[in-house]
Amino acid sequence: MHILTNVQTGFRKKRSTVDQIIRLQDAINRSLRNHSHTLVIFLDFEKAFDMMWRTGLMTKLKKYGINGHTYDWIRLLN
Repeated sequence: MHILTNVQTGFRKKRSTVDQIIRLQDAINRSLRNHSHTLVIFLDFEKAFDMMWRTGLMTKLKKYGINGHTYDWIRLLN
């Protein structure tokens, strides 16, 4: 079951924020060459975990096969 898109870089091996910055730079350069626009939206999810339904999250994680140490670590964040 695929729950992350290919452009997701957070929480994935061998990927980082730098990947997204490079994607943004490429999009801007392409827009400049084509005399078009690039729309960028930055979201700050700093407090998002504090406001979510944690029981529902844990249920979904189990459903997607997330278990073991990863599941326990996320559960302890509650």
